Amino acid sequence: REKTNLRLGNYALAIDNLSPLAQQIPFHTPLYSSVHATIAQAYINLQNLDSARLYITRAAMAEKSKPLKARYRYIEAQLLEQFQALDSAQKAYQSIVNWKRKAPRMFWMQAKLQSIRLQSLCDSISPIKALDRLAAPFENQPYVPLIRQQQARYFMRLKQDSLGIAYYNQSLNSPY
Repeated sequence: REKTNLRLGNYALAIDNLSPLAQQIPFHTPLYSSVHATIAQAYINLQNLDSARLYITRAAMAEKSKPLKARYRYIEAQLLEQFQALDSAQKAYQSIVNWKRKAPRMFWMQAKLQSIRLQSLCDSISPIKALDRLAAPFENQPYVPLIRQQQARYFMRLKQDSLGIAYYNQSLNSPY
């Protein structure tokens, strides 16, 4: 019922109805992470990101399924980035990367790209070599457009528009 309230835009009602349940439900039950993730979604829709981060962190800690856990950790990292907690966001992305093949490849690749981006921002190093190494393996070929896009953003941030445009074109011309 509360997911329907979310779809209808009744975010406050969904929070009011699920909050008592979230307090009562034991940590190890299967519904714990689902309830907390739903509350987090309602808070995100209300632009109350601090409360959303708390609930999505709880959902990620309790979730047993690796794909859902990776999804929740990725959302948590994005929220941390919005709070400018770049070190914490880097750790959250890195936790997904450390799962290697246990996480879905799309989440793994996105987390790896964001981790490289944050590392280049914090340490002021060039991410180009790391991104080129990431594009080399055969299993990463479907994600080459994402890698080239990340390289283009890096060059655009450095005000090297011609290189940025070249990498954007490579991204667009990729067969994947």
